[in-house]
Amino acid sequence: MIHPSLESLYEAMPELGPVPEYRVVQPDEMREPYRSLLVHDRHMTVAMEEYHDDKVEVKVLRRHQTGDSYVRQILLIT
Repeated sequence: MIHPSLESLYEAMPELGPVPEYRVVQPDEMREPYRSLLVHDRHMTVAMEEYHDDKVEVKVLRRHQTGDSYVRQILLIT
């Protein structure tokens, strides 16, 4: 699995503006429920549906494709 950097995601969608300030947090530094929601190998939609015990709709806000690279900004809605 390829894990793109935050910088490369923002480069793919320059309309988002500059990369916001951030810091990398290790999984053992996260409290629940954040750890269970963010540290897994499933689709985020599946993790959110399990957490909310409800269906989650994926609304695509922006998308960008270059060659084999596909990036999208989404909103997950219960």
